[in-house]
Amino acid sequence: MGMTTPLLASLAISAPAFANWEWRLKNGNNRCLGVTASGYIGQWPCTWNADQVWHYDTDDHLFNRNNDCIRRQHGRNQQGEQLVTFGQDDCVRWTAVRGESNFTDEDSQDWSLVLAIYGGHANSGAGATLWAWNGNPDQVWQTEDADGHPPTNS
Repeated sequence: MGMTTPLLASLAISAPAFANWEWRLKNGNNRCLGVTASGYIGQWPCTWNADQVWHYDTDDHLFNRNNDCIRRQHGRNQQGEQLVTFGQDDCVRWTAVRGESNFTDEDSQDWSLVLAIYGGHANSGAGATLWAWNGNPDQVWQTEDADGHPPTNS
């Protein structure tokens, strides 16, 4: 099992042995966050492909192993804004909230917009979006280490 690494000071995750700061994001639909070849972010069956392995940089941006960060497609901080890896908008800064159950856009003034799957869909390839927190499975995320274990605080 990997090493435990602090995440935003109050959380800890158990990370893969090959990099003590990398993990994948798995939602309540049992799908993982990944990126298409054209740069759209969505959910797919979980793998350890580079597009599904994520880490924080020092400014709270999420990057995958392909060095893609999450951006707002049209630069708008509003419900329904599609999340992509291309464009001129700055990388979104994310904070884990409600324990470690979801990630909120730090630019959301009341932190109400979270990482979600559009329409709450459970199907593979459904796109990621900003959406108001409602507790649906598409908004509940866990970090998962290389062994498929949820984070530990040990």
